[in-house]
Amino acid sequence: MTTKNIIRQEVKNKRKHLGFFKKRILDSRISKTLRKFKPFTEAKTVLFYTSMPEEIDTLKLIKKFIREKNIILPTVCHDTHTLKLYHLTHIKELHKGYQGILEIPHCIKDTHDHLKIDLCIIPGLAFDMEGNRIGYGKGFFDELLKKIPTPKIALAYNFQLYEHIPYEKHDIKINHIITESQIISLSSSLSSSSPLH
Repeated sequence: MTTKNIIRQEVKNKRKHLGFFKKRILDSRISKTLRKFKPFTEAKTVLFYTSMPEEIDTLKLIKKFIREKNIILPTVCHDTHTLKLYHLTHIKELHKGYQGILEIPHCIKDTHDHLKIDLCIIPGLAFDMEGNRIGYGKGFFDELLKKIPTPKIALAYNFQLYEHIPYEKHDIKINHIITESQIISLSSSLSSSSPLH
């Protein structure tokens, strides 16, 4: 079986060569689908992540919905190497933090209650049809997601989907994957795909 590191490198190379204009088109399609997706439209409190340049653009979504929803963002706690959650009330609260990722400085907000989150939008490099996820190898989100029992959505390009990827028994599975061409809804025993027209 292909190792996680090989898959990570494959996806990173494909994202790197996607091209600026094609990326904008694909990001727009994925964003429009998410905005109409019932679990998202009904959610009042949403955990987002602030995207890096190669990732699907989540900053536009955060800016659009910051007044309509409670936006929760993770911040890396350097002492414990874990993620703490903070409520974003204004885009100007964001500053470059861990590895240049935009986050809320610890001193601005108190941590948010994990159980009050309605939906999670989470990052990843690769996903499979059983809901498994390969992240960046740091384990930050793996530990965080264990504490949040709500549905989890991954935004991904089609080339980030694999039939099977390596996983551990303790890994938290994704419930839905939205790509530029389909919505994939997953469970422990089956998955369904809805092509976009």
